[in-house]
Amino acid sequence: MQYLKNLKITFLGIGAPKCGTTWLTHCLSEHPQIFIPPRKEVNFFDKRERIGSYTKGIGWYKKFFDKPEAKNKILGEYTTHYIYHPGTADLIKKHFPDVKLLVTLRKPWEMSYSLYKWKKANFTAADLPGKFDDMINLNSEFIDKAMYGKHLKKFYDTFPKENIFLILHDDIKKDPKEVLRNVYKFLGADSSYKPTSLLKRVNVAKEPRSRAIAKLVSLSIGLLRKLHFERLAQDLQSNTQLSKMYTLINKRQSEYLPLNNKSKEKLQKIFRNDIKTLSEITGRNLNRWLSDT
Repeated sequence: MQYLKNLKITFLGIGAPKCGTTWLTHCLSEHPQIFIPPRKEVNFFDKRERIGSYTKGIGWYKKFFDKPEAKNKILGEYTTHYIYHPGTADLIKKHFPDVKLLVTLRKPWEMSYSLYKWKKANFTAADLPGKFDDMINLNSEFIDKAMYGKHLKKFYDTFPKENIFLILHDDIKKDPKEVLRNVYKFLGADSSYKPTSLLKRVNVAKEPRSRAIAKLVSLSIGLLRKLHFERLAQDLQSNTQLSKMYTLINKRQSEYLPLNNKSKEKLQKIFRNDIKTLSEITGRNLNRWLSDT
């Protein structure tokens, strides 16, 4: 128990989804000096009733790292939705004031579209309209989740800028080796290590083999939420083994059709001011996003 009492987390990945986080998590997990729990999306620093796990206590959280293979290693975990929840930055600061934060971002219209495509292929298929354009018109969560400046401001107000490492999806595509070298260096790990996942494509686009099965699973998850079993629904969705089983049974690789120009132009206008905010708080030049055509 003394080990758990003194346990400190070196880093947390706080977001955002569909921006290269799965690739990065694989590369971090492979490093011999780093330990990440097998369960991605531990979702501890979230006080939302029936969804978050913070009420389970810091002891529950630390047990994810109470493994023989974790001893004397750099400890961390990646929960992509930490970026969004009010109060998360303060909770992290309370328990681990010196923690390092990893943030992966991509062009917001690409992220919105990719997140929609992912959800259509997974457990929420029955809840979504058939066309992405309909989601834009609804000004839905797919818009809000890509408002990076809005969501990251609290973290930059709470932690020193030098404790936050920003990774752009464009840079991962351009030079993944250099990105990973800098991430390892930021975390204090051997930056010369080359994981087998370095050049692998992970989390590629997929679609349901059977829409009927996808809808049944989606409706079942929705029913749990209506019955106020939010945490159970969340745990089922984040369960690695169940996700692998569902992928094996009812998912297949699909062609990733690009976002049409009309939707892209509409989203560029929606996100323009937030991109400027993001550039200001991070100090990163994002003119290439603003000028993207």
